[in-house]
Amino acid sequence: MSTNLNADSAILQARFSLPGFRRGQQDIINAAMSGQDVMAVLPTGGGKSLCFQFPAVKANKLV
Repeated sequence: MSTNLNADSAILQARFSLPGFRRGQQDIINAAMSGQDVMAVLPTGGGKSLCFQFPAVKANKLV
């Protein structure tokens, strides 16, 4: 497990009270954090909101 993954997991647990990322979320978040344009299609309840919120929290910025 990488240091970045450990840091992301700590943020996820501390700020969102979630035990882990859902399938696809981490790839979407990593792409967004690296400045890539992202179009994510997930089912209702699939965790799309976290994909927008997490990068803002990690970067200490507004959504």
